[in-house]
Amino acid sequence: MLPRGAAYRGIFQPPAGEWQHVTLTWHDFKPMFRGRLLDGIPPIDPAGIDQVGLMIVDLEAGPFRLEVAWLDTP
Repeated sequence: MLPRGAAYRGIFQPPAGEWQHVTLTWHDFKPMFRGRLLDGIPPIDPAGIDQVGLMIVDLEAGPFRLEVAWLDTP
């Protein structure tokens, strides 16, 4: 079980000013807590997902824009 406050994280870096198709496999998502990889946590179970979040974590000040056209699972 994932500890309270932890989440599975998949990383991507979209280019500025253009649309990009990003594909992340379930294996790309790693269990994290406050920026640290958690050991001994099972891989993500897609059937157990009840919410999705997007976060900017590059610590750069300035304008930011991310448009999401759709999210899908196979």
